Amino acid sequence: AQRRERFEAVVNFAQPELLQSGAKFTCLEIDVSTRWNSTFQMFHRAIQLCPSCEHFCATNRKAAKYALSDAEWTQASNLMELLLPLSEATDILCSSKFPSLNKALPVYVVLLKHLKRVQHGLYDQDQLIEPATRIVDKMEKYLLNAIKKPAYLASMILDPTFKMTIWKKNEPFIMDHLHVSVNNIIETFHELMDTFEAPKPQKNSDRASNSACIPPAKSHTSLFASELYKVSKEGNQANST
Repeated sequence: AQRRERFEAVVNFAQPELLQSGAKFTCLEIDVSTRWNSTFQMFHRAIQLCPSCEHFCATNRKAAKYALSDAEWTQASNLMELLLPLSEATDILCSSKFPSLNKALPVYVVLLKHLKRVQHGLYDQDQLIEPATRIVDKMEKYLLNAIKKPAYLASMILDPTFKMTIWKKNEPFIMDHLHVSVNNIIETFHELMDTFEAPKPQKNSDRASNSACIPPAKSHTSLFASELYKVSKEGNQANST
């Protein structure tokens, strides 16, 4: 608690503009292995408080051993470039105020493209190449697993915001890394929608004896899905012509 108070005093001295801007943070974040994106948040806060960290280490003998070199601060900034999109993707997909399944595949595709681009640009950052490669490998597995689940495909295609646009726009990249074409996605979607059929009308052989019975409710979900399937077929035919 005493060190925290001393650090807050340094922040007020070394970065008075933070107080003027109304910033509420005056201390560092700690990495927590069980919390999403905590490593990103730790680095993000440290970079925001970089002048205060340097001043604190320069004026505190016990903290001097924790001072980072210019190269290490640069490394931290490069790591932020790698982790920032992961944090943004988490915020989108983990939202609890609106459905996010329809955004899963588009977010995965955009995120994988970013990670590949950063991975290829890390030749001067040897320490980040291996972590970046491990992240890319894991993201590819997540995306391939998501493609195998029709719910992800259906929710994306049925969303007017996305439909097949994201797949068509990025098809060369997707084919190179995932080998899943637009036609593959459409075929999978049609196979899924074929499983939704309108319920067959039930025969009422004994109308008099069962006149007081409440008829079973119709499956509006199946009817709705069937109509969507027809609309999607008509839309694909129109697009092809």
